[in-house]
Parts: sequence; structure tokens; C-alpha cells
Amino acid sequence: MGFLRTSVLCLLALCTAVAGPTSAVSVAAVPPTETEIRGAFLLNFAGFVTWPEEGVGGSDAETVIGVLGDEELHGVLAYAIEARRPRSSGISLALIDSLEQVKSCHILYVGDATSISAREVLSVVGDHPVLTVSMRRGFADQGGIIGLFSEQGRMRFDINRRSERRARLQISSRLLRLARKILE
Repeated sequence: MGFLRTSVLCLLALCTAVAGPTSAVSVAAVPPTETEIRGAFLLNFAGFVTWPEEGVGGSDAETVIGVLGDEELHGVLAYAIEARRPRSSGISLALIDSLEQVKSCHILYVGDATSISAREVLSVVGDHPVLTVSMRRGFADQGGIIGLFSEQGRMRFDINRRSERRARLQISSRLLRLARKILE
């Protein structure tokens, strides 16, 4: 229940940030876009994953969310992170434009507007502690950690536990319970 409440609050904050200073009534009347929902999911995932201490930048580093191939999502996240300060002060954002940059992220979102294949990205990430997320069809089946998808008007996700273990990440059992499918 805590995760769901946090997700709803985060989504409302994201909607407020995107819609600007309006009343709660008008925010509720404007449904969030799929991009805004993906942004809320990515921000929430950060709170339910533990990275190894020897991971990107050490244990005290900001959580870096990298976005490859989705400038619209990058813009939504940038706005939401700025609007949520100081609560999101431990999160920074990077627009990724080359494979050399993917290992510098804690969370890497792989969008559709890149010619780089999921296999290429996952090959470069290898066993580095990077939470890979995408809406590309079959992403979790191909070795990505979280595959997002829309099902009956709702955002859902699958989790690949083999890939999670290979990256030395620990996903909270609360997040695992919300997954549609867990690949072992």
C-alpha cells in the first residue's frame, strides 16, 4: 500500500509540475500522458532498488537517470526533478547520446528514437550495476531488467531477476510484487 500511495503522490506531483501552478481540481481533470507516467515510474524505481557500494560513483553518489533515445521523456524528467527539489536532490539526469555513457548511470531508460539496438546497449552495460528499463517489446526477455508496457490503459512492467543479479542490484520485494511477470 505504501508504494501505491507513494506512486500516486509522485504521479500527482509530476502532473502538477508539468501542468504548472493550477488547482488540484484542474490537475485531476487533465490525465497524465504516457510519457509522464513513464517518468513517474522511473523516479519511483530509484527508491526500490539498492545498488552495490562499489557501483557508479560509490554509495554516496547521486542517483543518475540516463535517457537514451527519448528526448520527450528527458524533458519531462528534468522538469519533474526540478519541481520536486529538495526531495529529489539525490537524483540527477543525463541525456545519453553514445554507448560510452551508459555505464555512468544508475538507471538507464532505452527509448525507441535511437538506432542502437537493445542487444547492443545491454552488451555494453554487461554486468555493471545499471538498472535497465525500456518500453521496447520483449525488453526484459532480451536481458533488460525492467520491461515497461501498456496493458488495458495501465502502465505495467516485467522484471528479469537473472539480469538484476548479474548487475548486482537488489530490487525490493514490494516492487517485485507489483510486476506482472518475473523472469527467473
